[in-house]
This record gives sequence, C-alpha cells and structure tokens, in this order.
Amino acid sequence: MMYRFIFIWALCQILLGCDPKIDHQDTPVSGGKNGFLIGNEGNFQWGNASLSLFDKSENKLYKDIYKSTNQKDLGDVLQSVTYYNNAYYLIVNHSGKIEAIDAQNYQSLFSITGMLSPRYFVAINSSKAYVSDMQANGIYVLNLIERKIEKTITLQGWNEQLLVVGNKLFVCNKNTNNLYIIDTQSDSVIDSIIVAKGANGICLDANQKIWLGCGGSLTNYPGYLFQIDPETKSILKQFAFKINEAPTAIQFEASNNSLYFLNGSLFQLSTNDSVLPTEPIVSKKNANFYGFNIIDQQLLLSDVKDFVQASEIGIYNLQGQLIQTFTGGINASTFCKLVH
Repeated sequence: MMYRFIFIWALCQILLGCDPKIDHQDTPVSGGKNGFLIGNEGNFQWGNASLSLFDKSENKLYKDIYKSTNQKDLGDVLQSVTYYNNAYYLIVNHSGKIEAIDAQNYQSLFSITGMLSPRYFVAINSSKAYVSDMQANGIYVLNLIERKIEKTITLQGWNEQLLVVGNKLFVCNKNTNNLYIIDTQSDSVIDSIIVAKGANGICLDANQKIWLGCGGSLTNYPGYLFQIDPETKSILKQFAFKINEAPTAIQFEASNNSLYFLNGSLFQLSTNDSVLPTEPIVSKKNANFYGFNIIDQQLLLSDVKDFVQASEIGIYNLQGQLIQTFTGGINASTFCKLVH
C-alpha cells in the first residue's frame, strides 16, 4: 500500500504540478535571495491590494509582506511593481500614490501622492523618474531626491506602459493610434509613430528593437503587434490579429530570442518569424490568464479565476511545460524579480 501511495503522489506532481510543500505565511521576511514579488491588485474600491513574495529556494510564499512588515494596508489596486536602485516602487492605482519600499527588508521608505490614476514607473537616473496615468492627460516627472512630483508633461488620453531607449521615453497610449516619444532631457513630446489603436505593452529585444502590442477594439479595430526601430522610428514588422483578439503582457526572452504574449492563451513568437503562431504553448482551457512575466528563464502566469477569489500562480519552463502551481493573492497581475 505504501508503494501505491508514493506512486500516486509522484504522479500528482508530474501531471498536476501540485506542490504540497508550499508554505503560506504572513510573517515579515528579510531579503529572499531567489524568487519574485507578486503584485496583487485586489478588488476595485475594496482597499485590499497586497504584495506577496515567493522564495524559490525555500519553496515558500509570503502572502502580504507589505502589511506584515509595515503594519498598514497597501491601498486600492496595486497596478505595477518596479525595482530601481535598491527599492521597489509600488504603483497603487486607485489610491493615486506610489509606495517605495526597501529591497532588503521591505520596510516603507516614502510615499508620493497627488496622482489621479497612476499606472507604470520608469526611472532614468537616481534623481528622476516618469509615471504614466490613465486619467491625468499627462506623464508625471518625479524628483526622487525630494520625493515629489516635479511637473507633468501634457499628453492627452490614457497613457500606459513606458520604455526608455537612450534619451527617449516611448509612451503607450490606449486612446489613440500613436506611440509617443518624449525627450528625457527637455521633458517635451518631440514625435510620435503611427501604429494601431490601443497601445498597451512594450519591450525591447536583444537587437535593441522595440516590440509594441496594441489592443485594437472589440468591434472595429484588430489588435496588432509591431517591431519598431527606435532610431529611425520605422516599422520593421507588423502582425494583425483577428477582431476581438490582441496581444497583451508582451515580454522578450533573450535566451531563445523569442517574444511571449497573452491572447487568451500564452503564445511564443520568434523575432525571426514572419507570421503569428497558431497554437499556444500554454492553453488557457478554463483559466482566466491575467498577469504574465519571464523571470530567470521561467514563465510566470496568473489565473485570476472570477476576479474575486484567490489567483492561481503557474510556473512553466520556456517550452510551456508546467513546473508547479500555488495559490496567490486576489487578482495577481504583476511579477517582479527579487534583486539584492
């Protein structure tokens, strides 16, 4: 009987990726060495955003390290998490603020408030950063030394993900068919590239070319994926999706020169490909995939279920084979590599 039990247990690990050893804790932690942070949006207007930490070395999930470390709630809707200069910047969308925490012990360093609906953060040096916003009709310029909003660059519409290439800041805008370019020295909008409606995701490949995802619209405009030369501002490749389909959460993996993106399921596209893939590497089946990133050559996916119950986090290899799953927070949407 014991051998039968061991066999069934081992089969469970292989087929389901389950991991009974995982330990959910709330206690404060200090300096997980190998793993990632998980930003959990929580529910809109419920004020239950949270930050989790998964330590791969210990196979342990710390469920709410911001609250357990700082003895206070994080806020309403954690939109994104970005590491810079020994700190993690937590963009709390509906609370209109940024919470900066120490990367070693996760204790609060400072807050920057006064924003309408911030989305993404990118720093260009130790004293200056930019933050996009979906309602402010502009890009915030932050003074990281004085820890305040220095000014706002006017840019109409819902501004989304940001990418710095040299002295240029590329800004996704969901309301137009433009990718905007801001000069980071003058803080002025200097140009735009006509793409497709609903730019929502952006990344850089190994050849320093931009990849841009556009959401289109549900009925009138298809989604698009573009490869763009940031120097010439020319479109090198473009891939059109069907109506009601679009790439989201696009990420580049250098080890296999591939782009990964969500379109319901998870797809992989080599940067050398000339047509979109027709088969996913991870099929959504009954899942509601929402958050995605690539960390240490592993694919991290969140299934947010019905947007109310806890998310399921899946870890996959680059070929889409399941390594393990565990239960995370509510509406897990962003993953950030631990840096020490």
